[in-house]
Amino acid sequence: MKRILSMVLVTMMCVLAANVGFAAEGPAIVDFSYEQGEYPDAMYSFAVYQDEGVTWFSAMSGDGVELNINTRVDDAVFEEIAALVEQYKLQDWHGFSEIGEEEAPGHRFSLSVLFDEEGEIFAEGQKKYPANYEEANKAIMKFFMDKSVELEEAGLDDEEDIDLEGMEAY
Repeated sequence: MKRILSMVLVTMMCVLAANVGFAAEGPAIVDFSYEQGEYPDAMYSFAVYQDEGVTWFSAMSGDGVELNINTRVDDAVFEEIAALVEQYKLQDWHGFSEIGEEEAPGHRFSLSVLFDEEGEIFAEGQKKYPANYEEANKAIMKFFMDKSVELEEAGLDDEEDIDLEGMEAY
């Protein structure tokens, strides 16, 4: 009897977790934006956001020629971004704001993440970076560049422009 009760309890927990989602993961992301590079021409700017119930994906390079995407995407993209936030512990970056040698231009970044409940992550830096920046930056760039290629291969409406020719390696 105890074994049957245990199996029923485990089954109910699995069903509840599948229907409710894993609430322990925290609030859902509703807006994500990330910029990095050498200002202004070598900057990359990425965003996933909602506008009037539609989720948008945006990716641009500093000159807008190599990479220029603004298209509708499925809400599931937020789950992929949430996995990056969790894996690289980007919440630990919140409040980071440092600038290296102010006179010389250099690599810079900014990160903004908004959640459906109160809360945000905001970080920025120029020639100064939070812990694990290099690893996280590579993963974020790879995610957005791969997603850009995926969207290009899937084809977009005529109003939405993608041009990846000449794209530098990330």
